[in-house]
Amino acid sequence: MTVMQWFLWFLTETTKYILIMYGVMGFTFNKHKYKYVSLLLYILAVIPMQLYLKDILFIYRTLWGLVLIISLFDGAISKKIQMYVVSYFFITNIDISLWSILINIKDSSLTGNNDLTVSVCNSLGVLFWGITTVAIRKERLHIYNVLTNLSLKYYTMLLSVLVGVSVIVGSIQYSLIDNIPESLKKICMLVGMVFSLIIIMGCIIYIYTLYMKKSIEYDYKMDKIFYEKQVEYYKNILEKDEKTKKFRHDIRKHMRAIASLCEEGDIGNIKKYVENLQEDYQECCTIYTGNIISDSFISSLIENMKSDPKFKYIIRGKIPQNFDMNQNDFCVLIANALENAEHALKKVEGIKLFTIDIKNYNGYLFIKISNSALAGEMDNFYKRQKEGGYGVYNMKKIVEKYDGEINFSYENGLFHTDIAFSI
Repeated sequence: MTVMQWFLWFLTETTKYILIMYGVMGFTFNKHKYKYVSLLLYILAVIPMQLYLKDILFIYRTLWGLVLIISLFDGAISKKIQMYVVSYFFITNIDISLWSILINIKDSSLTGNNDLTVSVCNSLGVLFWGITTVAIRKERLHIYNVLTNLSLKYYTMLLSVLVGVSVIVGSIQYSLIDNIPESLKKICMLVGMVFSLIIIMGCIIYIYTLYMKKSIEYDYKMDKIFYEKQVEYYKNILEKDEKTKKFRHDIRKHMRAIASLCEEGDIGNIKKYVENLQEDYQECCTIYTGNIISDSFISSLIENMKSDPKFKYIIRGKIPQNFDMNQNDFCVLIANALENAEHALKKVEGIKLFTIDIKNYNGYLFIKISNSALAGEMDNFYKRQKEGGYGVYNMKKIVEKYDGEINFSYENGLFHTDIAFSI
């Protein structure tokens, strides 16, 4: 291969792997400072191989995608190796299919010019994956969650399908090279491509069905959690109702006691008595935001955290009556947001502040959830997201479904989750 051929090969192959890994599979680029060093060293290794080791250049070119994926993208090494194998079969099958079509074009300058045919196929392959990336750009996170959560059994099945498609496509290529009648070549190519398409579509449908099964199981799990939280919430309301009755029964005695302390001018004891009274009153208060789902989950978080003397909370605002989000969707949204908040609060050593601000303005509902968090919580949050957690993914999908926005930020020791929808 000439220098120009090597350059074109590196350019097209690199672009295809990046489009598949980032644009199709949803992997993100890592932030390592030296990620390009290994790539540069691998590229430079082509010089001695071209001069002295031409017999193993095929292996060198095959492993380029693996080096590229491991160097550029985030994720576990084992998962990146698995995705490299899948990407390799995808690229190879598409390239061979394009080659099979091109060499059947009559009166084409590609006929008999293998180097030009390969270059055109590589370029068309880049175009194919570019169009695919644009077409499924909104499903990247969805695909990422499916692939990163595939068990070994399902990954083996996916790989088996890709190998089967490769055998069919390879057979087509061989039949086109061999000296057989032109009409038979076209029949072989057509039949092979139809079967390949059927197998690939079956694979996609199967994986999608698998994901939907997991999604349904997740919805069932959330329904069960909501039911449990409701039961817990109503029990708390009954307990607080009893405490409220006792508090009201004793309120006159408390007033007399405070009045006596005022007559004595004992400011210290008055202050202490009122503080104790405030704690008793706090025990009687119930959470009311205007929505049973948010009330249930907020109450649960407070009940779980109230034994910690450093825990403080503030709940402001109410959800309007015309808020008509599907109950399951709102349950998933609030449950995941508060689960993240509680997870972060338990790691904090000092004051553990938890606040919710609900505002209804100009046809929009704004919900701001803030909680104390360690300095590295933002990094941990994104790490959990990259590892394929369904929580954040489901929150984003629900907000997008209702044409809303959700943002996560960290500032001055507080982690913020900002949600907004039109109502």
